[in-house]
Amino acid sequence: MNNSDYVIGTGFFVSKFGHVVTCAHNISMKRKTYVYYDTKIYKARIINTDKRADICVLKIKEDTVDYLLFSTTCRIGDRCHLYNSMEEYGTFSKQCGTIQNNGVVSRD
Repeated sequence: MNNSDYVIGTGFFVSKFGHVVTCAHNISMKRKTYVYYDTKIYKARIINTDKRADICVLKIKEDTVDYLLFSTTCRIGDRCHLYNSMEEYGTFSKQCGTIQNNGVVSRD
Protein backbone atom coordinates (compact mmCIF):
# COMPACT_ATOMS: atom_id res chain seq x y z
CA MET A 1 0.00 0.00 0.00
CA ASN A 2 1.35 3.44 -0.85
CA ASN A 3 0.24 7.00 -0.03
CA SER A 4 -2.08 7.18 -3.06
CA ASP A 5 -4.12 4.24 -1.70
CA TYR A 6 -5.58 6.14 1.26
CA VAL A 7 -6.28 9.54 2.75
CA ILE A 8 -6.32 10.26 6.48
CA GLY A 9 -8.42 13.08 7.92
CA THR A 10 -10.35 14.12 10.98
CA GLY A 11 -14.03 14.47 11.76
CA PHE A 12 -16.55 14.42 14.57
CA PHE A 13 -19.81 12.67 15.37
CA VAL A 14 -22.91 14.88 15.30
CA SER A 15 -25.53 12.29 16.27
CA LYS A 16 -25.70 9.21 18.44
CA PHE A 17 -26.71 7.29 15.30
CA GLY A 18 -23.23 7.41 13.77
CA HIS A 19 -23.32 10.53 11.57
CA VAL A 20 -19.85 12.03 11.08
CA VAL A 21 -18.92 15.47 9.71
CA THR A 22 -15.55 15.69 7.98
CA CYS A 23 -13.83 17.68 5.25
CA ALA A 24 -14.96 16.85 1.73
CA HIS A 25 -11.40 17.01 0.43
CA ASN A 26 -10.67 13.85 2.47
CA ILE A 27 -13.38 11.87 0.65
CA SER A 28 -13.16 10.17 -2.72
CA MET A 29 -16.27 8.69 -4.35
CA LYS A 30 -13.98 6.12 -6.01
CA ARG A 31 -12.57 4.71 -2.77
CA LYS A 32 -14.12 2.95 0.17
CA THR A 33 -14.47 5.18 3.22
CA TYR A 34 -13.78 4.11 6.79
CA VAL A 35 -14.08 5.71 10.22
CA TYR A 36 -11.83 4.80 13.14
CA TYR A 37 -13.73 5.07 16.43
CA ASP A 38 -13.20 3.53 19.87
CA THR A 39 -10.37 1.24 18.69
CA LYS A 40 -12.51 -0.16 15.83
CA ILE A 41 -12.66 0.54 12.11
CA TYR A 42 -16.13 0.98 10.58
CA LYS A 43 -17.05 1.08 6.91
CA ALA A 44 -18.78 4.42 6.27
CA ARG A 45 -21.46 5.43 3.79
CA ILE A 46 -21.32 8.89 2.23
CA ILE A 47 -24.58 10.69 3.00
CA ASN A 48 -23.87 14.03 1.31
CA THR A 49 -20.95 16.18 0.18
CA ASP A 50 -20.63 19.91 -0.45
CA LYS A 51 -17.30 20.51 -2.18
CA ARG A 52 -17.65 24.33 -2.10
CA ALA A 53 -18.10 24.33 1.69
CA ASP A 54 -15.60 21.44 2.00
CA ILE A 55 -18.05 19.47 4.18
CA CYS A 56 -19.04 15.82 4.00
CA VAL A 57 -21.47 13.81 6.14
CA LEU A 58 -20.75 10.11 6.62
CA LYS A 59 -22.74 7.40 8.43
CA ILE A 60 -21.47 4.29 10.18
CA LYS A 61 -23.51 1.35 11.44
CA GLU A 62 -23.08 2.15 15.11
CA ASP A 63 -25.89 3.69 17.10
CA THR A 64 -24.23 4.43 20.42
CA VAL A 65 -21.40 6.89 19.81
CA ASP A 66 -20.25 9.91 21.78
CA TYR A 67 -21.19 12.95 19.75
CA LEU A 68 -20.81 16.72 19.68
CA LEU A 69 -23.79 18.68 20.98
CA PHE A 70 -24.67 21.97 19.31
CA SER A 71 -26.37 24.72 21.27
CA THR A 72 -29.49 26.45 19.95
CA THR A 73 -28.89 29.45 22.21
CA CYS A 74 -25.92 31.54 23.20
CA ARG A 75 -25.37 33.87 26.12
CA ILE A 76 -22.85 36.55 27.03
CA GLY A 77 -19.70 34.83 28.26
CA ASP A 78 -20.23 31.66 26.20
CA ARG A 79 -17.25 30.37 24.22
CA CYS A 80 -17.64 30.10 20.46
CA HIS A 81 -15.67 28.80 17.49
CA LEU A 82 -15.96 30.32 14.04
CA TYR A 83 -14.82 28.47 10.93
CA ASN A 84 -14.47 30.02 7.51
CA SER A 85 -13.64 28.52 4.12
CA MET A 86 -13.36 30.81 1.11
CA GLU A 87 -12.08 28.28 -1.40
CA GLU A 88 -12.17 30.67 -4.34
CA TYR A 89 -9.66 32.89 -2.51
CA GLY A 90 -7.68 30.03 -0.99
CA THR A 91 -8.36 31.17 2.57
CA PHE A 92 -9.39 29.03 5.49
CA SER A 93 -9.57 30.17 9.08
CA LYS A 94 -10.65 29.20 12.57
CA GLN A 95 -11.25 31.73 15.31
CA CYS A 96 -12.09 31.20 18.97
CA GLY A 97 -13.60 33.75 21.28
CA THR A 98 -16.18 34.73 23.85
CA ILE A 99 -19.59 36.26 23.17
CA GLN A 100 -19.59 39.80 24.61
CA ASN A 101 -22.95 41.40 23.73
CA ASN A 102 -25.51 41.25 20.94
CA GLY A 103 -23.51 38.60 19.12
CA VAL A 104 -20.18 40.48 19.20
CA VAL A 105 -17.28 38.08 19.71
CA SER A 106 -14.00 39.00 21.37
CA ARG A 107 -11.15 36.91 20.00
CA ASP A 108 -8.83 34.96 22.24
